[in-house]
Amino acid sequence: MPLPSDFAQKYGPWALVTGGSAGIGLQFSHQLAAAGLNIAIAALGEEELIKAAGEIREKYGVETKYLLVDLTSEDGWRNVVESYDDIEVGLLVNNAGIETHGSLFRDPVEKHVNIIDLNCKALVALTHAFGRRMVDRKRGGIIFTSSLLSTPAPFFATYSASKSFVTSFGRAVREEFIRYNVQVTVSEPGIVESDMSKNIAKNMDFSKSGFSIQKPDDCTLSFQMFRGGGSKKSAAPEGVKTEFVFADGAKDDVQLSGDWNDWKAIQMFHEGAGTWSVVTPVPPGPHEFKFIVDGEWKHSERHPTIGIDETSLNNVRYVLPEPDLGSSEDTRSKSGHRPQRRDSRASSASVDSSASRRKKGTGFFSKK
Repeated sequence: MPLPSDFAQKYGPWALVTGGSAGIGLQFSHQLAAAGLNIAIAALGEEELIKAAGEIREKYGVETKYLLVDLTSEDGWRNVVESYDDIEVGLLVNNAGIETHGSLFRDPVEKHVNIIDLNCKALVALTHAFGRRMVDRKRGGIIFTSSLLSTPAPFFATYSASKSFVTSFGRAVREEFIRYNVQVTVSEPGIVESDMSKNIAKNMDFSKSGFSIQKPDDCTLSFQMFRGGGSKKSAAPEGVKTEFVFADGAKDDVQLSGDWNDWKAIQMFHEGAGTWSVVTPVPPGPHEFKFIVDGEWKHSERHPTIGIDETSLNNVRYVLPEPDLGSSEDTRSKSGHRPQRRDSRASSASVDSSASRRKKGTGFFSKK
């Protein structure tokens, strides 16, 4: 399925694909070029790089750049950051990777260390550099190529551990970046037809494993996330994206809990100056929520407030999503006053009846 025609406009003019001249990375490069993005590739293998860049440029009529670089070294990933500093990278595909298999002692220790340097260190460095720019621009996307072997796998010990890091890091970054309109997804392909899998096949027999060999283009389904907001595995619950903010001085840890998710704790993120926030979908209300501060319910002796109150410390907050608030407006008006709720009087009975039963949080929210 082709990508939307406005894909480049939505995310940015350039895609940077590490390992983008072969295997899964090459398929990412082709699909993004077909969507109208210019392609920058960072990889080893000069012949493959030149060939991939030329074919993509000729086939799709986009600009291409390529950089012959070894990302297992700090000089390598710094070279990528500096070389592509003059272009707006709207999509970063962290795809480059290496593996080792067999007994832990089959290969010299340097190869195991190189796996961590490339699969983990370089990935973090590039995400930090280009992700910061996306956050500043309030648009962009990042794809992490992990693996089904991201769980402990004997005879793939270092490789599977590195991919576990990729999955964990990618999912955490997704929660941090979502509030800035930067989408992140983690792809976990199985055994893919590539030079890497051919190397594995020379030494290991997968004929009775139950695994099927995937084509590289089967593994670019990560783009489903960018078409519709997430894969089935990681799709967020339905509802209005709502930002919750806790602003009551410096704390060590703050979590959000609400009745719409059975009061399960949602980790909030520290923004500095004693302010914590998180964006999460909330179905149509009314709803109650509370904050868990350093492991304790935040509460006061005062009665709950109906609607939005950004200044006082109260036991219960009620989320009452209304279409007239819009999808991106802050809950405060330009004058700084909170909007009036047309249904506040009708809601007062349910608010008061629940106030005596719970001691809940403090803070405010805005609609996203």
